[in-house]
Amino acid sequence: MKQHITEKQFNELGNKGESTLFRWGKKRGLPSKPLLSMGQMLEFLDEKKKWKMFMSINHFTGSNCWGIMDGLNQGRPVLYSSKELCDALWEAVKEILEK
Repeated sequence: MKQHITEKQFNELGNKGESTLFRWGKKRGLPSKPLLSMGQMLEFLDEKKKWKMFMSINHFTGSNCWGIMDGLNQGRPVLYSSKELCDALWEAVKEILEK
C-alpha cells in the first residue's frame, strides 16, 4: 500500500497550492517540499471537517476502490476515488489547497 505522495504528484500543485501547503507544513515542522503521508493528509482534511472516507468493493470483479467525499463545493459533494487510498486523499487535499 502506497504511504506517501510522489514528487510528481507534489509538482501538480500550482503556486497557490504550494504556498498554502508550505504554510501548513511549516507549522508542523515539515520540509519545504513535503511528500505528505496518508496520516498528514488525514490531519489536513480533518482540520477542514467536511469530508468522509469510504471503501467500495465491486462484487463482480472483487476489486476495491477508496473514495473521499468532499462537501466543500457549495453543498454539492465531490468524489475523489482511486484504488490507492493515498491517491484519493491527495486529490481531495490538492483541491482544497488550490482554492
